[in-house]
Amino acid sequence: MALLVSGTLPGVMAENSGAGDWFGQLQVTPSRGSIASIEAIGPGASYLSLSWDPLTGTVALRPDALADYEGFLALGAAPELVFSLQARMANGRIDSDSPTLRIALLDIDDTPPAALAFATGGSVVAGEIGSIIGTLAVTDPDTPPGEPFFFTLPEEDDWRFEVVGGTTLKLRDGISLGLDDMPLRPLYVTVSDGRQSAGFTLDITVLDPGAPPPPTPVLAPGEERGAVALPGAERAVVLRERAALLDLGPASGGERPLTVQGQAEAALPASVTRIDFLDARLELDGAGPAARAAALLRVLEGPEVAPATVAAGVAALEAGAALVELAGARVAAGSDSAFVTGLFRDGAGRDPEAAELALQLGRLGSGESRAQVAVDVALLHATTSAPVWLPWLHGRDAPPPDVVPAVPSGPVPDFAADLLLG
Repeated sequence: MALLVSGTLPGVMAENSGAGDWFGQLQVTPSRGSIASIEAIGPGASYLSLSWDPLTGTVALRPDALADYEGFLALGAAPELVFSLQARMANGRIDSDSPTLRIALLDIDDTPPAALAFATGGSVVAGEIGSIIGTLAVTDPDTPPGEPFFFTLPEEDDWRFEVVGGTTLKLRDGISLGLDDMPLRPLYVTVSDGRQSAGFTLDITVLDPGAPPPPTPVLAPGEERGAVALPGAERAVVLRERAALLDLGPASGGERPLTVQGQAEAALPASVTRIDFLDARLELDGAGPAARAAALLRVLEGPEVAPATVAAGVAALEAGAALVELAGARVAAGSDSAFVTGLFRDGAGRDPEAAELALQLGRLGSGESRAQVAVDVALLHATTSAPVWLPWLHGRDAPPPDVVPAVPSGPVPDFAADLLLG
């Protein structure tokens, strides 16, 4: 039978609240019989202390075990206490049919920064004056993204090092490190989030000025370097807009060099065929859906086909459509000769040779569809570079969970202009 529950509970409680921090009282009315005892059940029950007063029919609730906001998030659970009441009736019957009650946890800054590391960089050449060493990254579960951190250096190092722009560690102007600092120069840094602070030791790599530069590290699946991450062997994620891409070299020797504005160089495995940016994705597979859709749409709509049109075509192919279906609605009217000539001009950048024209006209005369001829010309004769930019199509082709959609800003870098359709 249902328990009728009314009264007052806090809607929100601060994490790590103790027994004296708040008090709630609920009136519990059984539908039949009398209540001998009441307990809380559910995932939030262990954080509460209950006392039952049979004379007034009320339950008093107080915090018991400390509820940690970050602990709930670490378990993938919503930061709230969820529970209901279970009554043992005087006749021995158990009644647990009561409303679900919730108390949300309020995050407070109760922990200091947990870790300090280099997001990018971390090295300096001995003898170089005033050099930038790297970008600092702080791990602090209590500090929202975008909130500043404050860095303090000990007196014996403050004259040599400084943090500028909020997160960039550099040598002060006129200062350098010497050969005696090689290969690692430890630096103690105190980090504060404005409320709590903690100290960490950073190891700065000091390089020999006569030695060749260290090789660019190749990311392995599951690794990240600054704004670049590699969730899997075939897909990389760059938490920047596409305008931040400064250079992308060809895949050779098992790696593909990548340079992103504002961070140290990184290299991707040659197996990567797709790079997701905040405002677009870059497809590198010359035989993949993007390259095939781009080739087909170029022969049908011209070389200036819009990137969004190509993105929609790729989405259709990835959903199971065939290239012939994609071509069907775009086949031009007019004579067969004009149709075939247009395919070659838009796709291959030239008129068809006599033998090519005769071959395709013969196929059309034998009943082959224009859509199939367009597909064949696109795949066999069209000239297109393998990399293809595809904007995110909101509502149809949403970014994956680890890529946040953003409004495009800034021009596409010159080196990539020939890769961007339209």
